[in-house]
Amino acid sequence: MTPDAFLALFDRFAEAPGAVGKMRDMVREFAVTGKLVSQEAKDKPTEITLNDLRLKNGIKGQGEAGSTESINGPCGLPESWKWIRLIDLFPEFQNGASSRGDKVGVPIVVLRLADITRRRISLNDTRTIQIDRKDAEKYNLRHGDTLITRVNGSADIVGTFVPVELDVRAIYCDHFIRMRIDPSAMNPAFIVLLGAARLVRSQIEVLFITTAGQKTVNQGHIGSLIIPLPPLAEQQRIVAKVDELMALCDRLEAQQQEREMRHTALARASLARFADAPTPANLDFLFHRTFTVSTKELRKAILTLAVTDRLVSFGPAWKRKPLESILSEASVNGVSMGPTDDATATEILRISAGTSGHDFFVDEDDFKHVDLPIAEVKKYQLAPGDLLACRFNGNLHYVGKFSYYRGASQRVQVNPDKLIRFRIDTDTNCPRYVCLAMNAPPTRQAIEVMCATTAGNIGLSAGRLKTIEIPLPPLPEQRRIVAKVDQLMALVDQLETQLAESRTTATRLMDAIVAELTGRTATARMAAASATTTGAAAPVAPGTAGHWPAVDESGP
Repeated sequence: MTPDAFLALFDRFAEAPGAVGKMRDMVREFAVTGKLVSQEAKDKPTEITLNDLRLKNGIKGQGEAGSTESINGPCGLPESWKWIRLIDLFPEFQNGASSRGDKVGVPIVVLRLADITRRRISLNDTRTIQIDRKDAEKYNLRHGDTLITRVNGSADIVGTFVPVELDVRAIYCDHFIRMRIDPSAMNPAFIVLLGAARLVRSQIEVLFITTAGQKTVNQGHIGSLIIPLPPLAEQQRIVAKVDELMALCDRLEAQQQEREMRHTALARASLARFADAPTPANLDFLFHRTFTVSTKELRKAILTLAVTDRLVSFGPAWKRKPLESILSEASVNGVSMGPTDDATATEILRISAGTSGHDFFVDEDDFKHVDLPIAEVKKYQLAPGDLLACRFNGNLHYVGKFSYYRGASQRVQVNPDKLIRFRIDTDTNCPRYVCLAMNAPPTRQAIEVMCATTAGNIGLSAGRLKTIEIPLPPLPEQRRIVAKVDQLMALVDQLETQLAESRTTATRLMDAIVAELTGRTATARMAAASATTTGAAAPVAPGTAGHWPAVDESGP
């Protein structure tokens, strides 16, 4: 594969999530299955190399090591390649030394898991121990060795192959197995490439043993791995080509990161521009094709504008009032009672019903049941227009978060103890506006400062919440603001859906291309057909974002 062909391939799915990582995986798969470089007739046949290796190790017939048995691998290989078990290469294995060392001995660097960064040895912060001179020789490292992670809590790390790429005066701790393979049969860089390929990783995931949360592989596991063996000369060509393409991946990744930084700066500038002048034209700029504004940041910006008299035309002077001053009755903490399995009992909302949605509406389908006397039901029954606020949670961003109860289910529901009920005086204020104002970033800052932590949970009383002041325009203007926020939030929801669909489509296309190139044609055709059918949603049409809606001022 030439660099030009590689770049052309990358351009087809560069926007897919993790595209560069997928390209790296594909390079490895091509490399270890004979699809990356051409085979050459002049290369020394693999079978001769294996016979020479067996003779060198005193093996004339079949045996556990150097066996001549035929192995059926998971995929086809070029004729000059051969499936073998790693033990057929007569590897020399040695588990590592204790990192505690000896009381007396020679000082020497001991490599630990902490000295491995991105599957490479780092000597920036090593540890030196005392060890017996004979052990220093026993556990020594030299160029061409491979360190295998023997034990780790992560399935992604255990069994990884780490190359020793230079002569270093160091030993290795007992979290590693050292592997030495005759370089006349296997290029050290190629064995490391095999260790990173899905072909080997999938075998290790089946082989490792889990004990007390730690995952372990042993020498027998490593020796049993089924691997492809190409001619040595081709191994060298493969390693050179992989180095070339991986360097290209590094450059592509750097370019993507630089582009993302530019896009982030553009997104911030467009948000600032809209906040400074929330005109239809500046709103359209937020949905520009060349960059993507975070939907989370968009929602925050919209809420901030909603409470700073900049989202609708300027009206009479706004006033700041505490929440308590606009309530029609006292706030009510909810029901503190365990649930029942009786599905005919009273519905009680879960805490998540009032905290999970970004639209600030209560999820009326998120409930349990509780046995509650009729008199208590009447006391706690929710009514359309009620506001619920979380008073206790392990997540600071949920504490004091308000949600609006629509009563769309038309069922009898009550609030739980950790959701406080507030009823707004609807003669002078719009409950939906109050809900938006209480969730706006400036108000959230004031709320989060008030929160207190107890036994790992964060809490805020109704009394303290009621002291929070919010800006209150006249009732008609509150309704216009709510209408405008609804329109803008709908656009953000549309953008979020489009982004998700675009990512899904790009991922499907990428999987289809990879499958086609690696020979999985049936899967590729199905994935390609699915991706083509789904397609990417069109961006928000310019002009539609900036159209101000007609406002029904008769709402709550």
